[in-house]
Amino acid sequence: MRRLMPVLATCILMSSISRGLKDDGNINTLREEMCTDRNTSVNLHGCGEGEFFATMFTYNETSHTCYELPESICTRSEDYGVFYNIFTCAHTCNGGKGLELCLLTPYKPANGTCTEKEFILSSDKSCDPNIAWFYNISSEECEKYATCLNPWKFPTDVNGFAKPYFCMKYCGKFHVNNINGSENRSDTVNCTGEPPARCPSDETEYGETRYFYNESAEECQKYLACEYDWPKGLGAINYFVTNRSCQLECGNYNSSEYQLKVAARDDLFAQENEYSLEVE
Repeated sequence: MRRLMPVLATCILMSSISRGLKDDGNINTLREEMCTDRNTSVNLHGCGEGEFFATMFTYNETSHTCYELPESICTRSEDYGVFYNIFTCAHTCNGGKGLELCLLTPYKPANGTCTEKEFILSSDKSCDPNIAWFYNISSEECEKYATCLNPWKFPTDVNGFAKPYFCMKYCGKFHVNNINGSENRSDTVNCTGEPPARCPSDETEYGETRYFYNESAEECQKYLACEYDWPKGLGAINYFVTNRSCQLECGNYNSSEYQLKVAARDDLFAQENEYSLEVE
């Protein structure tokens, strides 16, 4: 259910790195195993400093897709297996495959005034259509359109949203050439070159912590990404939301270096201080 307010790995791989991606037939399995360790607890005691309740996403290993959690939770690191949007979940967990709904036409558009209308507010008595948003896969933007239905009650498998916020969380950063993902990762992951959307020096306060593989140094390195300025039409990218994912795709990954001490259950409180990550 799309809400009215934005209120929210363990694998073993040791190999030497060569130019480009690892040549490992088990990489998809290892990636999926990494994404099944998660803590999606609601944390009813309230969010910690700098956290807030938000619509969040996680990976379903049965359907092999990323999906929205049924209720908002406190924001937390992607190391917990929960993600702020579909793109970061898909890029980390299932070869970058997005949702088919992002390819669909706008859901139930209006043609002029409404003879029948679902009112969003009880005070609204007009026949003018409601405003909704859909994702235009060609322009890679969320665009406004009119509908006689209440967009807050749209099904979750359609290209129609009550706010551009939700539209971008579901479909942002996807385009016609990357939405189907890539099993061999060659169309989605790149272990060379500059990372995308690196923040200018005067805008780092707005950046999200992300990782890229520095081929010269032969290591994964942290950088700040200003994702509001994401370039359009990107193909394979040197971009990872966790150090763990970067190490798995491009570096030397050893599961013993990562210790997930929180239980991987959906009904337990998140305890961030119990999470030990020995490699930054």
